[in-house]
Amino acid sequence: MAFFIGPLPSSLPPVSGSPFLGLFSNGNPSPAAPATVGVEFDTHWDRDWDPKDIAAADHVGIDLNSIRSGSYTKDLAKGDLSGTMSADITYDGGSKLMVVTLRLADGRTRSIQALIDFRDAGVPQEVAVGFSAATGVDVVQTNLLLSWSFSSTELVSVSSKMPLWLIISLSVACPLLAASIVAAVFYTIMRRHRCAPGIKIALQASCPSPPTTSPRIGSSARAPSAKCTEENCGIRACRRWP
Repeated sequence: MAFFIGPLPSSLPPVSGSPFLGLFSNGNPSPAAPATVGVEFDTHWDRDWDPKDIAAADHVGIDLNSIRSGSYTKDLAKGDLSGTMSADITYDGGSKLMVVTLRLADGRTRSIQALIDFRDAGVPQEVAVGFSAATGVDVVQTNLLLSWSFSSTELVSVSSKMPLWLIISLSVACPLLAASIVAAVFYTIMRRHRCAPGIKIALQASCPSPPTTSPRIGSSARAPSAKCTEENCGIRACRRWP
């Protein structure tokens, strides 16, 4: 029996019985075959397609477009995949890592993992998820699925995603544009807005006081006085007027 993620709608490939578990038409990847990812729980070792280093043993394997498992268990014995078992299959799209954890009937656990890029493998965005099984002509077994569940995070359509260069450009350009607008508005206000009375008084009060020396006798000269003008608003500067 195998868990699979494949094209939607799901269909049975031709010549996919017996060792191919109803998933693949042959043991080698084919451009004509629909892209499929499978996790097999194999109880019958096939000398033509199964790993040579686990002869006659049960195994759990991760398959990508082929019945030849890219990653598989190596320490299960014949008959270990029997009784009531449970399995967790997780896939992280960011790290592209698929992890399969199996809990056997006797409580032992086994885990395998594989790096799989669904996009590079040709798996479409809309897929069918389910289980498939097949048996040979001389060996028959019963596969009973007691319960299962599937969950996925919300996926964003690739067509709606903005290119990375555009995201970076907008992230830089928007703050600069906002800063430029604020600076322009501030400059315009400072040029056109007249000083509030309180500000003008404060500026005038900050001007230096005129000298207290008395003028010479017979001279009509006046002591210089300080006066702030509205043009000086915001820069706290005063002009001296005779």
